[in-house]
Amino acid sequence: MREQVMEAVSQLAEPQLEGALLFLRAMTASGSWPSLVAAELDDEPYGERELGEDAGTLGHLERANLLTTEQLSRELGL
Repeated sequence: MREQVMEAVSQLAEPQLEGALLFLRAMTASGSWPSLVAAELDDEPYGERELGEDAGTLGHLERANLLTTEQLSRELGL
């Protein structure tokens, strides 16, 4: 199995490697990953309500006074 995983990774294009690494790290960090992998795909359509909620959330984030990690580190003297 390990060889098959390594072969699949070796066939990924460079831009896909970061996503694959994040996925693998999430799998090893989470004790619930087997249930996530076994879960059925969500085939519910993404409706207008959800799109509106997403737009509202993005608008809120754009208006919020957020700091980047770098800004926060500077402010805290780290």
